[in-house]
This record gives sequence, C-alpha cells and structure tokens, in this order.
Amino acid sequence: GEGTGIVRRIASYYKRWAYFISRHLFIIIFLSSVISAIGALKILMTPFKNDITGYTPVGSRSLEELRIFQKFFEANGSANTALFLLIVPKDGGNVLREPILNEVVRVEKILTNNFTMPNHRTGRNESYKEFCRSFCWVNEPIIQWINGYTVQKHHLLDGEENNERIDLHYPISTIFGRSFNIQPYFYGVKLNKKPQSQIGRNDSNITDLSANTFSNMKEARMLALTLRGEAGEGWTEENVRDYEYAIYQYFANDFNSDLVKCLVISATVVEEEIIRTGLTILPYVVSGFIIMITVSTILLYMSSSYYRQFSLYKVTLAFFACLCPFMACATGMGAMFALGFRFASILCVTPFLVLAIGVDDAYLMLHSWHRITKERRDNIYPHDSPEDRLAHVLMDTGPSILISALTNILADFVGTYTGAPEITLLAYANMVCIFVDFIYQITFYSSIMLLVGAVEMNYERNERTGKIKMDDLIVPCMPSITTPICFFYSSFGHADNMKGESRWHDWVKKHLVEGFIEKYITLLMNKFFAFCILIATIAGLTVCVMGITKMEVNLTPTKLFAADSPLLEMGKLRDDYIIPYYFLATVLVSKPGNLSNPKRLARLEGLVHELESLPYAWGNESTNFFLKEFKEYSIAVEDTEEEEIGKRRRFQGGIDMSRIPDFVKWPEYKHWEGSLRTHRDKKGQIHVDRILFTTAYKGEDLKNWPKRNTLLKAARNTLKKYDSLFNATLFMDDALFLDVIENMPEDMWQICSLQAAIATLIAMAFICTIFLQDVFTTLIATLSIAATMSGILGALALAGTDLDPIVMAALIISMGFSVDIPAHSCYHFHNHPSSDNRERIRACLTSVGVPAIQASISTTICVLSLLTTQVYMGHVFVRTMSMCVVLCIINGLCVIPTTLNLIDPLSRCFRKKRVANISG
Repeated sequence: GEGTGIVRRIASYYKRWAYFISRHLFIIIFLSSVISAIGALKILMTPFKNDITGYTPVGSRSLEELRIFQKFFEANGSANTALFLLIVPKDGGNVLREPILNEVVRVEKILTNNFTMPNHRTGRNESYKEFCRSFCWVNEPIIQWINGYTVQKHHLLDGEENNERIDLHYPISTIFGRSFNIQPYFYGVKLNKKPQSQIGRNDSNITDLSANTFSNMKEARMLALTLRGEAGEGWTEENVRDYEYAIYQYFANDFNSDLVKCLVISATVVEEEIIRTGLTILPYVVSGFIIMITVSTILLYMSSSYYRQFSLYKVTLAFFACLCPFMACATGMGAMFALGFRFASILCVTPFLVLAIGVDDAYLMLHSWHRITKERRDNIYPHDSPEDRLAHVLMDTGPSILISALTNILADFVGTYTGAPEITLLAYANMVCIFVDFIYQITFYSSIMLLVGAVEMNYERNERTGKIKMDDLIVPCMPSITTPICFFYSSFGHADNMKGESRWHDWVKKHLVEGFIEKYITLLMNKFFAFCILIATIAGLTVCVMGITKMEVNLTPTKLFAADSPLLEMGKLRDDYIIPYYFLATVLVSKPGNLSNPKRLARLEGLVHELESLPYAWGNESTNFFLKEFKEYSIAVEDTEEEEIGKRRRFQGGIDMSRIPDFVKWPEYKHWEGSLRTHRDKKGQIHVDRILFTTAYKGEDLKNWPKRNTLLKAARNTLKKYDSLFNATLFMDDALFLDVIENMPEDMWQICSLQAAIATLIAMAFICTIFLQDVFTTLIATLSIAATMSGILGALALAGTDLDPIVMAALIISMGFSVDIPAHSCYHFHNHPSSDNRERIRACLTSVGVPAIQASISTTICVLSLLTTQVYMGHVFVRTMSMCVVLCIINGLCVIPTTLNLIDPLSRCFRKKRVANISG
C-alpha cells in the first residue's frame, strides 16, 4: 500500500464506509435533507442581531466606558432612548434665516409631541413631553435662541433698537439674564470679524434684513436637536427600537418641507442599517448558487466528455455539488442559532467560503470517479460495483479532504481568539459549517454519487450487450426511486460515449495532456526554473511585507453601511460640520465625594481645567458643568437669606450640597437634573453619587482619525491622574472605532502571524505530520499557506486597502481556501506509490490540478457577483478571495511541486537516517 500507516488505516475505514452508505442510501439522503431543512427553517425564523461594538476588541477601554455611560442613565431600567436629528437647508445655504429657523421650531414640536412610547403602568402612550423627566429641557436653548432671533428681527423691522437683554452670541448666548451654551445646536459656524455689539440697525453694510443674524455668527450650515429619555415604566428594548425607528421612518419618508432636510441617527437606526447592508448580500448568495451550478455543469461536461462519460445525469452531480455546501451552512448555522448564537450580518459571507471549499472537494471526488470508471471500462474488473467504485474514490480523495477540513477547522479555531466579537462569531460559523460540509460530503454527496453511479453502471452493462432492459436499470437497494429515474435517462439522458471516436477527447489528449502537461512537468523539474521560482517567491513576499508595514489602520462606521445608506450622508455632514467645530467629550465622575470640602472641590475643578487645556480644546466656554451655575444660584440664595434672616450662611471654598435638590427644581436650572445623581441618607444629608459634564474640542485636524485617537489618549491620560480620587470615565462617540486603531496592529499580527503562521504551523504541521509523516512536506505546506496569507494582505496593501476588522474577517474567510489546494497538492505528491518525482508531480497535477482550476474558476466567477453590491464588505471580500484563488493556484500547481522536487534529495536523506536510527 501507498501512503503512511494512518493514511492506509483511514483509507480502509473509507472503504467500509462506502459499503455502509450503499446499505443505508435512502436513510442518509432523507436524514440529511430533513436536518438541513430544519436548519434552514431556523435561520429564516432567526432575526438579525448586530452588535455595534462587535468590531471593537474585547477588553478595550471604550467598551467599559460605554457600559459606564449607559449605566448612568439606567435609573429605572435598561432601556433608554437617545436620538440625534440633523437639520440641513435643502439649498445648502445658511441656517440663520427666519424661514429655516421656523422650520426648526416645527420639527422640534413634531419630534416631542407626535411620537409615543407605552407606559406599562398606566396603559397610556406618552409623547416625549410626557416621559422626558430629567431631559425635558434638552432642546430649550435652541428654541430660546430662535425666539430671541425673532424678537430682534421684529424690532429691526419695526424700526426699533435691538433688545440689549438679548445677546445671541456664539458659543454662549444670554437671554433676559439667562446664559446657555448653543454649541450643541449650531454646526459649520463661521464668525463675523466685526464685534457683535457693532451689528445692528444702523450698520450701513446691511442691505438685506434676512441676512442679518443678530449674532457674532455670520453663518451656520447645520442645526441639531437631541432626544434623550431615561428608562420609563416597564420600557422594553423593543419599545425603544419601535419608537426610534418610527421617528427615523417619518423624517426619511413622510416629512414634508420645501426648506429643510432632516436626518435621524440613533443606535436603533445604525443597527437597522447594518442589518439592511447584510440583507443586500443575501440575494447574491442565491445568484452565486445559480452561477456556481451553471459553471460547474459546464466544467463537469468538459471533464466528463474527455473521459467519454458525459450523460444528462452529470448535471445532477453538478447541482448537488453546489447544494451540499448550502445544506451544510443551513445545518451548521441553524444549530448555532438554536444554541443561542446571534445571526449577525457578517455571517452572510460564510456560504461563499463553504461553497468554495465544498465544490473543490466535490470536483476532487468527481475527477477521481472519472479516472476509476475509465480504468474499469478499459480493463474488466472482477468485483466491480458502484459501492466498490465509491470506496476507491473515498480511499483516493478522502484523506486529502479530511486533512483540508481539519486544517480549516483548526485555523478558524485560532481565529476565534482575535478579540473582536463579530470576527470571533464568523470564525465559529466557518468552523461549524466546514465540519458539517465534510460530514455531508462523505454521506449525502457520496450517496448521490452512488445512486447516479449505479445507473451509470447499468448503462455500461447494457452498452456492452447492446440491449437496454428496464430490469437491469433498477438499482437493487432502491427500486421504487430509481425506476422512474432510469426510465427517464434511458429515454433522454444517455449518450453513447464508451465506443466510437471523440474529437474532444483526442484533441485534449494530444494538445493538453501529452502536450502542455508533459512540457510543464519538464519545466517544473528544471533546477534553474526552480531557483527562479524560489527567488521570485522571496522577492514577491518581500514586496508584500513592505506593503503590509505601510498599511494604514482605519475603521470608520461608514464602512458598515451600504453605499445608498442615509447614514453615509450623515457621516459626511458630521465630518464636515461637527467634528472640526464641536467634537464632544463626555466625562462621568463616579466618585465625586464630599464637594463641601474646598480641597476636593478644587481638585475636581482642576480636572475640568486640565481637560479644557488639552490641544484642540475650545476652553472654559464650551464646558457644560453644573458647578458654574450652581455657584451663581448659591450666591442668589445667600443674598435672599441675608435679606430675610439678616445673616449669611456661606461655605468657604466648598459648596453647600444640601442645596442641590432645590437647585435642579428651579426652572432655569432644571436641565441639570439629567447630569446629576444624588441621594439623601437616613440623617437627611445629601450625597452626590455621580456627575456628568461635557467639554468640546475643535480643529480641522480632528477629521483625521489618528489625530482624534491622539486626543482620546490625552484625555484618558488626564483622567487617569485623578482615577483614585474621582474614578472619572471618558466617553466619546468614536472611541469604539478609535480603539480598533489602537488594537489593530496587535490584532493584525495575531491574525497574520498567529492565524497564518501559528495556526497553520500548529494545524498543518500537526495534521500533516500525522498524515504525511514527512517534515519537509509539512514545512513546505505550512510555509505555502503563510506565504499565501502574507501575499493576500500585501496585495491589498499595495492596492491601497486600509487595515480594518472587515479586511481581517475576509482574511479568515480566504484562509479556508488557501489551506485547501496546498493541502491536496502535498498529500497527492507525498502519497503517490512511485518514487519517480516526475510521476509524483504528474499525479499531483492530474489529481489536484484539474479540480483545483475548476474550483478556482467557479469560485472566482461566483464571488465576482458581489462587485455589483454597494457594500464595502462585499468588495473587500471579492478582492481578498480573488487574490487568494490566484495565489493558491500558483502555490499549489507551481511553487509546491517545484520546491518538493528541489528538496527531495534532502528529504530522502533525512528519511534514510530516520529509518536507520529507528532500526538501530
């Protein structure tokens, strides 16, 4: 026997397995069909559930920051609503015009009155005005500013002087003695060079009254409104989702305005858009299946015609070769969802990987069947039967398919440790589906081959006798099923290919088999050519590594959405008008302590001052911190007390914390209620539990993600100095994605080194050592896969692709295919019985080459359909898989045979020494 002991043992198991399949043909087909149908039903019943934080590595600082931020607003439950609405003039002009501002007021009324949330205690549906509690005044500054603008405008039109008690200054406006920050509402602001006090009715430059902004603002390009609600009576996450999505749908589809466009964003909207992006890929899974069947049928027609074995039923084998991977995906993913795994959008790409690997294995089995059938036809075999042919097919290809499946599974298992939940989920799905595909390949697909093979052998028998008897066409194990099939094929399906001439066969044999392949084998065995290939491979890898080192790390939220998503427009507006003007940092102080202590209060104010002094900081005027107004309030209360009781109660340096509950009840200070958490102890003393304050940064540089990351780190380091004192936490909207930049280099090497090197070293080395028991073949196979992964990443880098988790996910996907062909090549080279390298290379090319090229062509054509999607993930996947296919073919059919031939003398010497040592 050929091959190592374990390979011979596995081959013997496969032989027995083939006979087992023949005895239980119907049961295997029935059970496989039912189980995959149940899995498919489970997939259809499972809703999409994406994790917005899913691309951020587990343990990242931003995840803890997000948890603390969400916990701050979870006073009465876990479901909170937070929604942001951008208002942009349709003409792209200035928002500081009365008609536009009037539309803003109308939008605010619609937003706060027209949408309701159920109150499960009272059974009523409540509008925002009714359930807002601590955040009812969140948009009050912009409404007051617009009222002030209207008053000043009418004064001007009536020929009166401006009201001196109305100051519409940016960033701090004052109306009738009450000051407020308008930065969170106006974006894309350009200021007048002339002081605001000089702008008025007597300004000779003013010719158009509508152009007068009555402010130091010359123009603003965008306005924003916010809704924030703490968890109400029995709110569920479903209630919040429905509420937020109803608002989004209304302003996207039903809102009518000739003047402004409203864009809504919230966690719900982002998740829905990510789901919609995933759903846009699903139709391409179906079209990919159809394309794959078409291509497989054509390729199978060509190869079976060459062997003079084409019949109509070969189309059946092509169909089930493509269906089997989908059945595996249905079973594997259905089982995962039944066990509680999420159905994330990224899993939509898993069928493409399993399809590529599954079809490759099917091509190997079919190619082997053709060769064995040809041998049996040319030489009468005494014990020939469909089961025996299948046994030899499985003995020939089974170990190779097993090696491929095991290395794929182990490589994906290492991929589960990448840190990012979405990529971990993808790796689990790949692992499970590849395992199930292997099971279906040796059960369900083998059963189909056996069934079709039985019909084929009956034809062979009838062709030899020149008669066709219906009784001979019936497969003994399944008469009721095969009778109609055989009748159909006897009438329409079979072509007489065993006898006579075939121009296609003769032409291919002369020009391709005897011509090209023999010349190609001679070229591969040429030592000079081998050295040239080796040098070219090293040079190519060097260029790729240089490309990888220059690869920029960049994941923006917009990469998760389809090209027609309204969130892309919002992303652009945010980059153009929000980030450079008002990049917000929220700070949560979890341990404020006793602020009546002047030293502690001074340290807290010192923390705020340090954040206001960082690069890009707006400074003190942009900070929203309750202490500013609380001190004014305290002075006013002290003055009142002094008038009433004749004495003044004053805290030297600290604050009187007992006044805080009354402070947040005053109408003009009520907006601070949402930023403070207090409780009263048994003695009646007030304690501050948590404080929230914000400060802002500005600068064109902040459009650059690495600059934003630098600012994030600086702010975090500032808070870290006060960690033991106040336990303060920073929250920035972009932190989840900025932390990807922080962690990506580490993850890149984790995936590229651990995944492509350690995973393949462990998986390939371990499995190939067991199966092949040859250190050099194992080394070549392992290095080949590592080189393929490096080549893919390097090619992507040279093409200008940024490094992000989606690229990493595509690399994990492509790893499956990169393991496949080199594993098959090494197995067939190593396990050929001949010691002549020419024969071994010929066996490698004929056994693996044709199926590999067929699989590569069909896989490439299948994934190219994703280019028509408007999804970044789809385009990355096409680029990665296409590059993987090219590199795998080059590696499997050129580099590996050449290198194995080149090092064969060394390998033989090593084996002789090992045998001598063992025998000695």
